Amino acid sequence: PQVQMDALIWLIQDCKSRWPIILINGHLDYNSAQKEEKDCPGKYFPWDKLRQMLKREEYKSIIQAKTRFHNPQGVWDTVEKCHPFPDALYQQWADSYKM
Repeated sequence: PQVQMDALIWLIQDCKSRWPIILINGHLDYNSAQKEEKDCPGKYFPWDKLRQMLKREEYKSIIQAKTRFHNPQGVWDTVEKCHPFPDALYQQWADSYKM
């Protein structure tokens, strides 16, 4: 469910704000879990969606750091409601500050 993914995104961002986390892996990415035949979070876990959501939040953070919107959530809500490709827009927008 979306609420569960939102909670996971919040948890990951909180952890990343506390520690220098670079890479996020599942249990199956580790030999010990493979040997024990662990299957969590499961073969149907939406890793692509998680990565997309994390990138989106990363781009929003970059944009907010540069623009300092008074109401950033209002901006994000408008973009996601009105733009056909919000992730592409966020990426281009954030990348424009890298110059």
